[in-house]
Amino acid sequence: MKVKRIICVIVVAVIVLMAAPVTLICIGACASARFTDTYYGELAPMYDRLRNTDGKKIVIIGTSSVAFGVDSALIEEELRSEGYDYTVCNFGLYGALGSKIMLDLSEKCISDGDIVIFAPEPQEQVLSLYFSASDTWYALDDRFDLFFHLDWDDMGSMAGNLAGFVSEKMEYLRSGTYPQTSGVYASASFDDNCDMTAVRENNVMNKGVDSNNMITLDSSLFEDDFINYVNDFAQTIRKRGAEMYYSFSPMNSLAVTDASAETIDAYYSFIDESFCFDIMSNPADYIYDAGWFYDSNVHVNSAGQIMHSVNLLNDIKSILCCTTPTNIEIPDMPLIPDTDAPVTEGDNTDADFFIYEAIDGGYTITGVTDEGAQQSRLTIPVSYNGLAVTDYDAEAFNNLTSLESITIQTNITYLYNSSFSGCSSLKEIHIRQTDPTQISVGYRLLDGVPDDVEIYVNAAAYSAFCMNYTWSYYTAWLEKEW
Repeated sequence: MKVKRIICVIVVAVIVLMAAPVTLICIGACASARFTDTYYGELAPMYDRLRNTDGKKIVIIGTSSVAFGVDSALIEEELRSEGYDYTVCNFGLYGALGSKIMLDLSEKCISDGDIVIFAPEPQEQVLSLYFSASDTWYALDDRFDLFFHLDWDDMGSMAGNLAGFVSEKMEYLRSGTYPQTSGVYASASFDDNCDMTAVRENNVMNKGVDSNNMITLDSSLFEDDFINYVNDFAQTIRKRGAEMYYSFSPMNSLAVTDASAETIDAYYSFIDESFCFDIMSNPADYIYDAGWFYDSNVHVNSAGQIMHSVNLLNDIKSILCCTTPTNIEIPDMPLIPDTDAPVTEGDNTDADFFIYEAIDGGYTITGVTDEGAQQSRLTIPVSYNGLAVTDYDAEAFNNLTSLESITIQTNITYLYNSSFSGCSSLKEIHIRQTDPTQISVGYRLLDGVPDDVEIYVNAAAYSAFCMNYTWSYYTAWLEKEW
């Protein structure tokens, strides 16, 4: 009897444990969609176009540099004018989702005669088996059938993040609201070909480059298990009669730390030796002037999208042994605009606690005074001696051990990695900017700060920050205020 009782308890426990996630999945799947209008919402249309395309395909796999950089309709039209009957499928979306999910979802859609071009960004997260369950749930909202096309190894992570996703979705339903899209980061930015058509006029980065995310052409970026995973993918599709090639993402010349011939040759050689499929491009040809870029070192603007697509097209024609010149007109490279008039109105209460250097008609903060170093709360001023404060040195606020709270006003448009390293008492970072596209941030802002630090943003802008391309990385640290 005792054994039977134990067995019954175990069976009941298993049923209860299984019932909870099943219930959550039903709630998440049946509740009205809330994330389909966001940037994540484009994953399902990309997958559907790839899956439902008949005939031979050229599938370009990557992350956001593919989404921003590839005009598949332009490439397809030019190839067909040369007698090549391929449908070009843009299958890159978001670094937060990672490369792995794009490989996993596309693998069963590749068939005989297809060409797969793998064009990852030279960034550690992209060149790894990184997988974000929370971001994937956003992308699967209203398309829970895609859940069954994911890698089995990722199911545990998906299950662990399900309750949080359902809770967030139900909060939007309760309030009758939707996540806010941010700039071009919306599913409406893409056309029926899954090409980004939202206008990106010119480079909007501070000084034309995102210095938080510089590009290093270094073999150490590649994880061994990632290389093996991609090679397995290539071998799988090759058995079906498809071919795979390696290409490169657009790279901002101002961001490439070393573009010497020796470095490029070593990078090329490593890739050539590591992967079991051919390289179709020269990385040097994908390092472009800053004027072709938009809001990151791998995201091109609208003119850059045409330029990059033609560059990629020529490499595709090369592997097809097509020697006919491409006669697509490339737009002039957009000029990087002058900086907008600096913000000069705001709170200057703490202005005397900082040290300044006059640069370009304004001030950059280079540090704090001895008295400033003793303050537990500081607000970065908007002006000093009648001139605008427009920037701060990357290490200006390091090692302020008394600092518990810092407020960043709208005059600061760029936050450096490790800005508060060594601020061992820091608890709060207050962002006064309500438009996340107007304040750039990298992925290492919080390096060297306590784990329980919180980033406060305007309550009305909270959703926009959570859905922003780069700020979404900090969702776990974001809190609402005022």
